[in-house]
Amino acid sequence: MQQCPNNDRLRRASPHPLIDINSRSSRLAPVPREANAASWRRRARPLLGTIVEVAACTTDEPAYRRAADAAFGCVARYHAAMSFHEAGSDVRAIAAARRGATLDLAPETRHVIAAALALSAQSDGIFDVGVGAELVARGRLPMPPVSCPGTAALAAEALRLEDDGRLTVLRPIWIDLGGIAKGAAVDAAVAAMGDAGLSIVRVNAGGDLALRGGEPQRIAVRGPDGVLVDAGALADGAIATSGPYAGSSDQDASALVVRGRRARWVDRAVSVVAPSCLIADALTKVVAILGPDAAPLLRRHDAQGFSVDASGRLERVA
Repeated sequence: MQQCPNNDRLRRASPHPLIDINSRSSRLAPVPREANAASWRRRARPLLGTIVEVAACTTDEPAYRRAADAAFGCVARYHAAMSFHEAGSDVRAIAAARRGATLDLAPETRHVIAAALALSAQSDGIFDVGVGAELVARGRLPMPPVSCPGTAALAAEALRLEDDGRLTVLRPIWIDLGGIAKGAAVDAAVAAMGDAGLSIVRVNAGGDLALRGGEPQRIAVRGPDGVLVDAGALADGAIATSGPYAGSSDQDASALVVRGRRARWVDRAVSVVAPSCLIADALTKVVAILGPDAAPLLRRHDAQGFSVDASGRLERVA
């Protein structure tokens, strides 16, 4: 089976994201404003619980179609491996695993779990994917066909990645990789389009957006009041946004990152710009919880964060 490129490629290709944030800004589903719209080609498919759009600035239609197919193939593999809704996914296998079980993982799942465990350690557990049981209880995820969600407080207490690529379940746990897997899938899709020969590409998956090549693009995001505003210019990097929107699973996931601890900016739209979409998506949860105190972790990942409240007031982090 073909393995998708991971976010390390995008990090090497795009080490310094550019964003010029103005005094208004933010939220969900960033909408790029194309300077040369006629030269951009776009296709979209429903995947990862949202609409995924892959776009490229090219006049070569056959090359674009090949690249888009490769990108959608990558995203589909991430979806199949890490969707809590898919009975055959690695996430559902983990939910059903007993203490001491050792599981084979798709390369994509191993990549995402490794990143999730590292971010959990770096954030002192502020970011953690061991929230599956709470999301099931809130009706945000389907009940898996197992009787007990386990008692592990954090994913790091329950899961261990082995040197041979397998995963050992130390304690039963239900995990949710939804947001961070979406970010990783966007990174992989961008890298796949580059591997297919396109140099100016963009992938947008419902609030997670990555760009590579070309001139900086203006990014519009949606604030808590629902109005699209100009967030600035982005080039060779990624932006992810999470916010307080009715019916949004992001809202619940942000509030549940730390059990019993309310997000400091739960009533705001929160965005993070980073070299990779995986990192950007994960750090929106940390920024929502910690607010300005997230600055050291953002700097560690060459990232920037900002929030916007209902009045349109902008507050930057790092």
